[in-house]
Amino acid sequence: MNTKEEAATATVTATQEGDANVVNNPDICKKNTYNFDPSYFDDIRDGLSLDGMSANIADYAEKTAQDYQIPLDVVVALMGAAVGAVAGSKITHTAKYVNSCALWVGVVGMSGDGKSPALDRILEPINDIDDCLWENYQAQLKQWQQGGEKDPRPIEHNIIENDATPESLALSICRNPHGILVAMDELGTFISDLSAYKGQSTKNLLTWWNGKGNNIRRKTQETTRMPKYVHFGIVGGVQPGVIANELTSRKMQLNGFAHRWLWVNIPTNVARTYQGGQPTDNAEWKDFLTNIYHQKRNLVFSPDAEKAYEEWFNQIEKERISSKTDDYTKAMIAKLEINAIRWMIVRHLFACDDSDQISQQTAKIALMDMEHFRRWGEEVGKMSNPEATPNKMTMDDAWMMIGEKYPKLSPTDLANLICATDADLKKESIRATIARGFGKKVTKS
Repeated sequence: MNTKEEAATATVTATQEGDANVVNNPDICKKNTYNFDPSYFDDIRDGLSLDGMSANIADYAEKTAQDYQIPLDVVVALMGAAVGAVAGSKITHTAKYVNSCALWVGVVGMSGDGKSPALDRILEPINDIDDCLWENYQAQLKQWQQGGEKDPRPIEHNIIENDATPESLALSICRNPHGILVAMDELGTFISDLSAYKGQSTKNLLTWWNGKGNNIRRKTQETTRMPKYVHFGIVGGVQPGVIANELTSRKMQLNGFAHRWLWVNIPTNVARTYQGGQPTDNAEWKDFLTNIYHQKRNLVFSPDAEKAYEEWFNQIEKERISSKTDDYTKAMIAKLEINAIRWMIVRHLFACDDSDQISQQTAKIALMDMEHFRRWGEEVGKMSNPEATPNKMTMDDAWMMIGEKYPKLSPTDLANLICATDADLKKESIRATIARGFGKKVTKS
């Protein structure tokens, strides 16, 4: 399959629930160019790499990073989110639990740094699949209407979801047992909107990340019943200031929402240069994703891969329970143990491995990736978790926090309370009061 039209035909004939209709194209995956060197793990590498990828997919990743002048880490992570979306619930790993490669991938960077154009380009083949699914739905709907609407109404299918209200996401999951990917240019809006639904919507998202379906009842709607296993991914960009504002709430820290993400970062101190011309042709990337979309596979560890995961798991468990590890990192490590298996599925597919056993090589590459996701996660934790590192507050910060704690005080009283830095409040200094109430240090601005 080398044209968009052929890909569309293959996509339209596939069903979301049915068995795989694998498109056999021996040219999709060119293997063995990026060789694996075991000694590679003797040293910590600098970020996600192309190791283990099929040659043409690795070449596409490298050229995309060059086209948009963003780190290769970011491209590999975004490609991983795309692979997870097309694999959906039909490609899983089974051990004690069943896992699909549903990932929450966030790119931290400033506005205008190229993350959105790169994401759009990488997701373009999935939008093409969605276009074909829509055309198929319209044809079925027309046939249903011409037949007198006697049979059940056809169901619309899609992969990418941009309307991220809790109700629309629940309905989309019900329509798409294959799974969905929420793709947002700005994750900050998506995260902040969760607070408008009190706490239930966040709870639903956490349940879906765990792969579980739930029945959602609203007074104005019928019960929404979901598939038994849910594949729910999220991908998008977010600015550092948004993380500090939206993930600092105690609710987001305690419920585990902030710890489920795989974060990557675009440095703010690197200037981009003007580049004309067209981006790299992505025909092979389209073929690659379409091929995965048609597959249905159940993966397992090879014995050596399971041994590698066991050793890594036992090591980070020691760190998780250590008294020296802060609460944010403990929760993040617990989720990394799950994300590691999901990312192994992605790495297995990146390699175009026909075997249903995840190899030791793939496992070790994925586990090394986890160490870098962990590093970036810890950086996000410093932005979003006041207790992870000591923070200094300006007077404006102190005003806001004391105002929340003492809402009945008048503005004048609040001003006196904040400005009287060394005054006593029930014989305690204002610094001690704020530190006790909010876990923050206050300095004069």
